[in-house]
Amino acid sequence: MAFVMPPFLIVAAIELAGSVPSFRWIQRAFRTAIEYFLDSFSGLSGPNSYLTSADFIHVVKLIEQNPIHDSIFVASLVLWVRFWRKLPSDRLAYGVLFLFASAMLVLHNQKLPFFIYAILPCLILGAGYSWKAFWPRLLESSRFIPALAITLSLCLVTAARATFHSLTENGNDLQLATLRPLQAFIKEERIENYYDAIGLFPRLNRIFAFPSPNDRNNSVIMTVVRNAKPDLFLYVTRSLELEPALAFFLGDSYVDIGGGAWLRAVQLKKLKASKDASGECGMAHSELGPIARERLGGDRVKLFEFDSTGFVSLIDPEIDLAKEGWLRWPCEGKSLALSTIRPRALSRKLDLRFLFGFDSNY
Repeated sequence: MAFVMPPFLIVAAIELAGSVPSFRWIQRAFRTAIEYFLDSFSGLSGPNSYLTSADFIHVVKLIEQNPIHDSIFVASLVLWVRFWRKLPSDRLAYGVLFLFASAMLVLHNQKLPFFIYAILPCLILGAGYSWKAFWPRLLESSRFIPALAITLSLCLVTAARATFHSLTENGNDLQLATLRPLQAFIKEERIENYYDAIGLFPRLNRIFAFPSPNDRNNSVIMTVVRNAKPDLFLYVTRSLELEPALAFFLGDSYVDIGGGAWLRAVQLKKLKASKDASGECGMAHSELGPIARERLGGDRVKLFEFDSTGFVSLIDPEIDLAKEGWLRWPCEGKSLALSTIRPRALSRKLDLRFLFGFDSNY
């Protein structure tokens, strides 16, 4: 039972550290991590796909793409079950490690690729030590060298095939083609306040609030985003964790300019404007100015046309609402909006919502 003691000793040390005032932050951090993990199963937010086929999609892909390695791994487990009595007691710790890692892989509710690959070394160590007991018999067998050569050859072929597939069919060219125009847009228009839910541009991002599947803090993150009022919102797959509140937020204060990008704007059709006999609506600059300052953060705005397909057309590049004047627009037909950022139509074919699906548990 010596291999079972370290976890208990660690927990005991953490609890004892919590009794010292200057080290209570260790205990709080430990308990917070445990509570966060347990709360993630409550389904307070996000999709509830726990222990469904969708929850194991990345695990299944890993097994399908590595058949030779899977065979070796299964053989290791068989050997471990067959010879576990012959292993020294300290080696049994690796078996416990394997069982624990296997349980985590099944029970964890966010089986994303980075988590699976982080836990693989635990599985490999647990299964690999089974070969220690079987190794002397292998060396005595005349078939060992040919079998080893065939196995290594198959592993190399599988690795080469996976590498070729990664370079030719699973590259990130499409992601780069989508991100480069967005990055250029942010830099050229000097957008200092933009947001996306996974941190696409770490050096440009200023709003550090990222949602997570089934996280009870997602509602708090939505409040942070709402208060930050980003000039540009990039809708990636992870943004679904902020729904349905996000849909109302974007629909009220933003315009879709294509590619999953939403520009902060004031839609004129949503304003209470006066209507003249010619069928045009209008508002004085003195009325529009306070609205622009509150919703857009400035008086100098751009007038542009947009529609639901991502079409954007600049009509007036510079309107100073601080000066006296009157703004008129058709009450029916065209959809017009004001923004402090010069709008730019982005491609509908290159959409952020379809590029980062791996970063969610769907």
